[in-house]
Amino acid sequence: MIHLATEPTPMHGRTKHCPSPGCLSATVGARHLAVGLVLLAAVTAAPAGEPAAATAVPGDASTSAAKPAIETPQPAAGDKAAADPIEIELNRLEPGKDACRPYLVFRNRGDAALAAFTLELVLFDGEGFIKQQFTLDAAPLPAGKTSVKLFEIPGVDCTAIGRILLNQVTACAGADGALPDCMARIRASSRVPVDFFK
Repeated sequence: MIHLATEPTPMHGRTKHCPSPGCLSATVGARHLAVGLVLLAAVTAAPAGEPAAATAVPGDASTSAAKPAIETPQPAAGDKAAADPIEIELNRLEPGKDACRPYLVFRNRGDAALAAFTLELVLFDGEGFIKQQFTLDAAPLPAGKTSVKLFEIPGVDCTAIGRILLNQVTACAGADGALPDCMARIRASSRVPVDFFK
């Protein structure tokens, strides 16, 4: 037999007791229900619009600070000139009839062919005096290729040449027009006792 009971009510200053265990269980359940309703009312009465506190999870991308973007440095003009040199080597001086024939080896290590490439050279004798100034047209210079150019200096004995100065580049252009950094790209060297420099 199930006994149903309600909250004890006062009777002439005294409390009515439940006479059985079933009555006591029903009374405790009613009290728990009342407490739950009070808590629910408190939550419902919380201020509207108040944000709930977020719990950060380690390693969660949504709570991590944004990292600054890393910019890739662009190569400077000097770096590009060093990476794409135009090597010019004085390889040989061949005596001719009333002339001297220098052999120059060109290596264009860039990725663009040179359609125009003119150099101004100055000859010095063994004592450092200027003997002659002239221009040399060495074009074309294909990209990534080695080329040999032979030219003749009339009226000059090869043994009278002490040094050869690459004074300036008077013309330097590719398929898209003039190239301003040609002088910086040149690497001059010599395999003979005569110095070739810029």
